Amino acid sequence: MYLFLEFCIFALPLLALVLVTDYVMNYYATLIDVDKVSRKFKSFPAKVPLSNHKNTLYIVTGGAGFIGSWIIRFLLLRNEKNIICLDTNSTVPADLTKHGVKHFVCDLTDKEELQEIIENELDIKEGGSDIVVYHAAAIQRYFLGWFGLHQNVANRNIEMVQSIVDVFTDLSKEIGKPIYIINISDAISKRQPVNWWKFWQYKSWASPKSISNNPRQYISSYAKSKSESEAIILEANDANTLITGSIEPQGIVCGYYGDPLLSPCLYYKGVLSHAGSTPTSFLHVEDVARAALLLESKLRGPTATRESVAGSSFLVSNGQVERLDTVFTQIKTHMELRVIKMNPALVLLVSYVAQLLALVLPGGRNGWRKRDDSLFSGRWWSLTPMRFATLQLAQLPDLARIEETRAKLDFTAAFTLEDTVLSTVNDYVSIDKRMDAAKKAREAREKAAQEEKHKKELKEKYGVEVDSNNNTVKQN
Repeated sequence: MYLFLEFCIFALPLLALVLVTDYVMNYYATLIDVDKVSRKFKSFPAKVPLSNHKNTLYIVTGGAGFIGSWIIRFLLLRNEKNIICLDTNSTVPADLTKHGVKHFVCDLTDKEELQEIIENELDIKEGGSDIVVYHAAAIQRYFLGWFGLHQNVANRNIEMVQSIVDVFTDLSKEIGKPIYIINISDAISKRQPVNWWKFWQYKSWASPKSISNNPRQYISSYAKSKSESEAIILEANDANTLITGSIEPQGIVCGYYGDPLLSPCLYYKGVLSHAGSTPTSFLHVEDVARAALLLESKLRGPTATRESVAGSSFLVSNGQVERLDTVFTQIKTHMELRVIKMNPALVLLVSYVAQLLALVLPGGRNGWRKRDDSLFSGRWWSLTPMRFATLQLAQLPDLARIEETRAKLDFTAAFTLEDTVLSTVNDYVSIDKRMDAAKKAREAREKAAQEEKHKKELKEKYGVEVDSNNNTVKQN
């Protein structure tokens, strides 16, 4: 009896805390009117202007990745001829190399390796090329915590940026002209972290504005690494050496199959959902690429225009949010998708346990594909409190910063949130059909080859010939 009472004294407060937490996290999001906080700007999006600068060397770090590859495609559409893709990935989309993009496997944290590649490709003898760098390389892991291997991985984002700044600062002095760097950051680097001591307050989960340009706390070590990386690039801005700027895409960047967040859900045809009522942003990758090229155009423009944007970061958003449950319902009208709904408080509790296990059992994860780190359908070791907070926090648009981007970069998103999601789904369905047709054709060829082999064996061993209908036509 006493043992039961002691258990109740310990368990009941914990149960009450779980129930209150679950109620708060489910209820706060329903208070947000997504139609009221969203904006659909009516002005037509500005086209990316053609470059008037000849003899320019374009360097895209992370060019084999999702955003980086689309920046390269937009450069190709602009008829740029001298483009280098730097990535740790040994494979690059075939359409890029087909159109003359040079691909180098490069560890961006290695300054000597980076410097050697650039100097070999730079034509210094003819007065030197202009150099424009798009830094899209990043270890994108939203679940990264604060300890052990997680922090070491996140620190590589900072090491890459520091290496790029050092190498191109020295190179700028050597060629005697400034180098332009456009950084691709992430709006999550400015998100308000959860105040767990006041988790019952609405503002702990739904903060429409960035907390500051230099927050002392971050939602995850990944967010911290992106914030500090951006700060290094912007602080390096100097009219004589490096002219820099940065864009911060907000929300889940997709639009085509291959993104690291929504596409894994489509691949697995399943979602683990504990934040169905949470408003979330979806941004088309073409809008991100277009914003990056518009920033380049401003940085290379007249002095007054350049000075108005250099050393600054700009939020890239379509100004719209939608509840995740609504998005998943829309997807289910076009394809099979299983949504497994889970209790938020229970997921949070399991997340702390999973992070502790990840510290004790750090091995065995290198063999998994990147899609296994997905926010919506990742493996157990990606189930961390940081992943939980990333999904549970409302991603409300900062309309003031969106307007600033429109005014200074002439940027307005060309795709709505719904267009972006459906474009991704349609692209996956199209690819899936082609893959299925290719699989059936391959199986048919293999079956035909097996039948032909069997016929040949029958003829050689028993003197039996078989026609196309598997009927015996001759027997010796």
